[in-house]
Amino acid sequence: MLTMQSHFSKGFIIVLIFTFCFCIVSIRGQNDINFNLPITVCSEIFKNNVAKLGVASDNQLVFVPNLNGNLKSVDIVNKEKIWESELGGRIISAPVLDKNNKQNLFIATTSFNVEEYSSANNISTTPDASLLRSISKTTGLTNWSAIIAGAGRAEKLFLYDFRDKIIVVSQNGFISAFDKINGQPIWKKSLDKILTSMPFFSEDKLTVAVDKEIVTFSLENASILFQSKIRSAPTAFLLLGNKILFWGDSLGNVYALDVVSGKIFWRFRIGGQISYIIFTSKGILLTSYDNFVYLVSADKGRALWKKRLSGRIVVEPLVTGNFVMVTSLADSDVFVLDLSNGKPVNQFSLTEENLSLSSPLLLDNLLVFITVKGLFVFSHSGGKCISMLRKT
Repeated sequence: MLTMQSHFSKGFIIVLIFTFCFCIVSIRGQNDINFNLPITVCSEIFKNNVAKLGVASDNQLVFVPNLNGNLKSVDIVNKEKIWESELGGRIISAPVLDKNNKQNLFIATTSFNVEEYSSANNISTTPDASLLRSISKTTGLTNWSAIIAGAGRAEKLFLYDFRDKIIVVSQNGFISAFDKINGQPIWKKSLDKILTSMPFFSEDKLTVAVDKEIVTFSLENASILFQSKIRSAPTAFLLLGNKILFWGDSLGNVYALDVVSGKIFWRFRIGGQISYIIFTSKGILLTSYDNFVYLVSADKGRALWKKRLSGRIVVEPLVTGNFVMVTSLADSDVFVLDLSNGKPVNQFSLTEENLSLSSPLLLDNLLVFITVKGLFVFSHSGGKCISMLRKT
């Protein structure tokens, strides 16, 4: 590990980290969870038919995209389907709930009927297009749909709810913003390069990696706020306080970068490609294709602990309070680690020959996993699979 002289004062780093710790505790509000209690499976829903893109929830219902192009609203406690909407094409994004009115969902698809849609709306386009949809959370009916110009027939799109806009990022480097009320395009930007990692959203900013370059944009108007050439293609990001950018690459390097000056003030080296970089109250959590989970100090990049799993970590870990929940590609085991020391406090299985496909969703006393065998619901309250969900 190579540690370089910090561009920031020690006091600045401490204040910045304390501020973020407070925000994480306040927003997640899950520090009282006792993961030492037995974690047991409650139900299995939509067996072998769940897309691995992710789900959305309002803390009462869960909105689940299926492989057949349908979006379902389900009460996971009672295993009751509320509605099912046929979207007419392959779903290519996780659903996103509108933060403002909490009554609509946004989702992207590749439509099988783009030519028909274009004719009906007097829009000239090609069949190789993707659609953004606004859907009523209550009924599943479409409020509006809009063609995502420049995205083509994308394999996967990333959506982000930002004030009055829904932001769409394509892996081919095309970024656009739409009005959440009517679907009208607000701005668009093409990077003319393919993204090398998942985009990173932070409040009013978007950070992307293209080739050997990191670029941060304003979500308000797509103006470039920060741009830096780097020595290798990034695979993961974390922007802290709009001041420090942490990024990792395929060679196992993790850097801490002063966004203002562009100077690197520490580097940490591990044995494989960096898959995720997550801020926690105890430090910076790193996961890697070398099968390890690491925790390093935010101010100096000093290793605090590491824990080896049986395979690569390709699914984003769930961090809540003083715990992190992590899975690997090798088996169906889920580990709950204490962030203070990396020691396991609990372990359970997703059922035999099963693997997690996306980060678990924490809903008060329940955990929702998207797996290769379907949607699984677990209880972390000692086997009590009763409804403790809150309506919002």
